Amino acid sequence: MDMPEKDINWEKLLQQLEKGAEEAPLSDAEAEVAKLSGAVHAYLQEAAQEEQEFPMAEGWERFQRSVPEAGELHPRPALKSVRYLRWGVAAAVAILLTVAGVYFLHLRRETPAVAIANLPPSSKVRLLLSNGKEVALGSGSQQLREAGGTININDTMIVYQQGIGAIKAGEANILDVPRGHQAKLVLADGTQVWVNADSRLEYPAAFNGSTREVKITGEAYFEVAEKATQPFIVKAGDMQVKVLGTAFNVNTYDQQIHTTLAAGKVSTSVQNQALILLPGEQATYSATVPVLKKQRVDTRVYTAWKDGDIYFEEATLKEIVHSLEREYDYTIHFDDPALERLHFTLDIRKTGALQDVLDNIAGTTGKVKFKTMNRVIIVSKK
Repeated sequence: MDMPEKDINWEKLLQQLEKGAEEAPLSDAEAEVAKLSGAVHAYLQEAAQEEQEFPMAEGWERFQRSVPEAGELHPRPALKSVRYLRWGVAAAVAILLTVAGVYFLHLRRETPAVAIANLPPSSKVRLLLSNGKEVALGSGSQQLREAGGTININDTMIVYQQGIGAIKAGEANILDVPRGHQAKLVLADGTQVWVNADSRLEYPAAFNGSTREVKITGEAYFEVAEKATQPFIVKAGDMQVKVLGTAFNVNTYDQQIHTTLAAGKVSTSVQNQALILLPGEQATYSATVPVLKKQRVDTRVYTAWKDGDIYFEEATLKEIVHSLEREYDYTIHFDDPALERLHFTLDIRKTGALQDVLDNIAGTTGKVKFKTMNRVIIVSKK
């Protein structure tokens, strides 16, 4: 259909595109172009949701597929020659696509920015002292005195000096590590403890008895200073782990309690059951199935977190996001239960933004996408 140039007021049509309202009655030729502009409008709205910039070369092909009438139009013209085309429907659409970049930016200004998962944790790590004092980590370095000794604190680490004075029986300090954080603790005997997110460690400022006892809820990795005359005991739910000097991980997050040995030798016990672990072995106990079991495992799966790595070996997406919820202080939901059963192997360095991990997962499989709304993430099919 021919549309003489004099019958088309392009300025009026461009204003209509940008403002979404008709400035004046349209001629027949202008009405024909406006009809096609509706299809372009719909296409651009979709593009604004998905693209970072307007895809001119690809856009023409997608437009032709989405508009039946466009299939008979002249092939996509080069932008530099638009002004020399004969006026007609093909020219009209070409010009609409030429100005689409401007309109596209207009749409993007009206479309809310896509949220990304990069919020910092909502709470801070807290040290609760036996005298009732509470200290929040994350405010720089500080030094405290307790029972005649010294506690040095920075944003992620607490160090107790050797030689702290006598502590009354039953008194304990508590390190409370909320979701989204990790912290390291050096006890008075030199034992190093890495405490994972959503965990709580209870311990004395000094070990003055015949044993060195601590209690963990959540997850912690221990490198125990060797003292043959004073065994180190970790209490984790119903399980007790007894060592002299070794490195191991204890996890009580779920219904099962896992003790995974990285080096040395430990004795695990629950009521009248006991097992000796060697490096690469794991003891597991569940109150629902009260049997203490032992198996060989890849220890890195259970200890990578303390080295700043995110590592999963053929784990389900449900298992992975359950861990990420703790590590980054987010809540993650699936809109399709089938996605929970997808399997992944993931081995990356942990960064400060959960979005980096989500992008890695989405890019690896091509089957899932993530939508972020404040601290809630929805997992859906791509």
